[in-house]
Amino acid sequence: MLSLKYSSQEELEKSLVTIDFQHQILSGVSLETVYKHNSDVLSYDAINVSDMPDFLKEKVSGLKDGEISDIISYDHTFIMLQTQIKQTGYQGY
Repeated sequence: MLSLKYSSQEELEKSLVTIDFQHQILSGVSLETVYKHNSDVLSYDAINVSDMPDFLKEKVSGLKDGEISDIISYDHTFIMLQTQIKQTGYQGY
């Protein structure tokens, strides 16, 4: 999950910045890379779907592995979600 907080006064400006980030991601740049280059304004967090509020679960329910959600505006925060199937790892003994 990539998120960008905004105040009422900067909502328009931050929405344009968020759209730019979305275009970068849709062109193949990873969420992690966008975050690393913009960590002064962005937050990045890995979150399990089971831990998400219901309204976010609804937003990701139709996404395939690796797809990016539309930009979600919630509580003065723009959010983009990317689904990733968690691979089960096996450890040899």
